[in-house]
Amino acid sequence: MSTLLLAAMVACFVLLVAAVIAHRASTAAPETEHTAEDCRHCAALRHPSQLPARTALSTIPCSREGQ
Repeated sequence: MSTLLLAAMVACFVLLVAAVIAHRASTAAPETEHTAEDCRHCAALRHPSQLPARTALSTIPCSREGQ
C-alpha cells in the first residue's frame, strides 16, 4: 500500500510541476526584438568611457539565433 501511495504522490507532483510550467509558458508575454537604441543595458556601452569594453565585445562573434 505504501508503494502505491508513494507512486501516486510522485505522479501528482510531476503533474503539478507540468501544469505550472504550461501555465507560465501560455501566459508569458511575447519577447520583443532587441534594438540597441532602446535597450537600457546597451546604452551604458555607448558612453565614450566604455571604448575598451566595446572593443573587447566586438571580437565576440554575434549570435545569429532566429535568423
